[in-house]
Amino acid sequence: MERATPRTPNDQEISPDCDKGDRSIQWDRQHGSCWVRIRPLFPTSLTGATVLIETRRYGLSRRMYATPMSGGRILLGEAAGRVAVAPAQGLVIMLGSALLFGVRRGDPLGAAALPLAFSLVGGGAGMLLGAVMRTEQQALSLGLLLGLGPGAARGGCAPR
Repeated sequence: MERATPRTPNDQEISPDCDKGDRSIQWDRQHGSCWVRIRPLFPTSLTGATVLIETRRYGLSRRMYATPMSGGRILLGEAAGRVAVAPAQGLVIMLGSALLFGVRRGDPLGAAALPLAFSLVGGGAGMLLGAVMRTEQQALSLGLLLGLGPGAARGGCAPR
């Protein structure tokens, strides 16, 4: 028995090798996992602002500045803590999808550069959010809105 060819809702054939059919479907199949891979990194980095607010609220920041360490070194450590979570999450997503589902990413250097750049931007935005907001609830709400809002607005969070 011959296997049925998958079709789109408007009855266009989806080719397994992406050499024919609707161009937007080809783009999604070849490059769609890129957005799925980096989408969770930005909200995670932004919600890290809550930890920065907690350290300020509990007085940890004042105690750190009382040590013989420079302010730049303390700030660099805080930034490294905010940024380090997102690349680790991206690595788990990339390795997990490659091992479990056989997803190929193409150039490994390029595939690693995108989540790294996103985590640096997200970590910086999370530090800014943590410095500007007064409460954890404000930072969490605004972080999730800024992190997930653009994806929801373009329809990227809805199943296809």
